[in-house]
Amino acid sequence: MFDRRPRQEQDRYFVGDAFVPQGVWADGQACRYTMTEYQGTEQRTFRATLRVLQANYTADDRSGSKRFDWILNGRMGRTIFHERYVFSPLVGFVD
Repeated sequence: MFDRRPRQEQDRYFVGDAFVPQGVWADGQACRYTMTEYQGTEQRTFRATLRVLQANYTADDRSGSKRFDWILNGRMGRTIFHERYVFSPLVGFVD
């Protein structure tokens, strides 16, 4: 994934990143993976977890949405981000 933002000193690239649970998931199902961020000459490795809270969630009258946590931990296991999202097919992030 490529990340370019205003007022950001350098572009960032992510390898091994997953941000939205795709396909068939069950409530409570989690997937853990390792991702690497590259920014300039720096490289950082993180442990990320996608945990589906509700696999068939209705958001704004859209069934088939997924409500999930995206958790990012650093090398020492400390939680850096813990975000909760709702993703609806054909729409994107809705909450």
